[in-house]
Amino acid sequence: MPRSLPRTAIPAAAAAGVLAAAESALAGGPLFPGDAATNASGVDSLFWMATWMGAVAFALVVAILAWCMIAYRARPGHRAVYATGETKGARTFTGVFALGVFCILDVSLAIKDHAVHAEMYGEPPAEAEANVVECLARQFEWRFRWPGADGRFGGLESDPAATDDVTSVNILRIPDDRPTILRLRSIDVIHSFFLPHFRTKQDAVPGMFTSIVIRPKSVAEMAAAGLPVNAEGRHEFDVACAELCGLGHYSMDKGRVIVLPRAEYDAWLAAQVQAVADEIRDYGPAPMDEYWSIYTRRSAAGGDPAAGGAPTGGEGK
Repeated sequence: MPRSLPRTAIPAAAAAGVLAAAESALAGGPLFPGDAATNASGVDSLFWMATWMGAVAFALVVAILAWCMIAYRARPGHRAVYATGETKGARTFTGVFALGVFCILDVSLAIKDHAVHAEMYGEPPAEAEANVVECLARQFEWRFRWPGADGRFGGLESDPAATDDVTSVNILRIPDDRPTILRLRSIDVIHSFFLPHFRTKQDAVPGMFTSIVIRPKSVAEMAAAGLPVNAEGRHEFDVACAELCGLGHYSMDKGRVIVLPRAEYDAWLAAQVQAVADEIRDYGPAPMDEYWSIYTRRSAAGGDPAAGGAPTGGEGK
């Protein structure tokens, strides 16, 4: 006669419970990046809501299964009976259980998701009230652009209005406590602009514009939460590509978002606009067929623009 339960069943179940608890604790620690956006808490709450509701449903199913294993185990005086599960009671139980799971889990999550999605991707702020930046994704880097002295973006090719735009490769600076509208596009394949600390992600698709709204917290709130800072004491966060975009996909994580106090950001952007205007005055506009390559060299080299570097105070720093 086989044993009713293996001796290892209870220790295995206990170990599984300990591992699940440890994983849950770690999810709120180093495996779950800090919250840098004003609307990120909704994503976190939705995540935990789905996790705990799924855990409760799983535990309930396992408890019923364990009860059946114990109540109907092989033992003297009991004979096994074949059951198809087609009885009225079985069908009623299955239907009620499935309906309860659907109403409690799916409907609740759908309602919560609707509110979170509206907050993340609903009506964007007016451009006059926001900071607007363009991001051009390509293999394998992010190229950011701010409007120049004329206050508008130019095209990437054959557009004189583009020559005064401020550019940066892989470094996105944004003001704190103010929404930033990021316009995304790609020139080669699909990339996915992912900001883990801001709980937001959006695809950059060739041939079309997409956009996201980044809503950073204030620098004071970030400091109080102990969010990461760079060597200059500025809050700096990772930019990742969440779409496999080629052999150099791994290098897309060189992107960074630096959050500055609003006054400091305004001063930085004004200095960049003036530096580009001074360069155009002294050296003429960049040839349009070399527009991006010239600004890439400026960003990488720094120093004298005649040598391909950034003007003093420019983005090459």
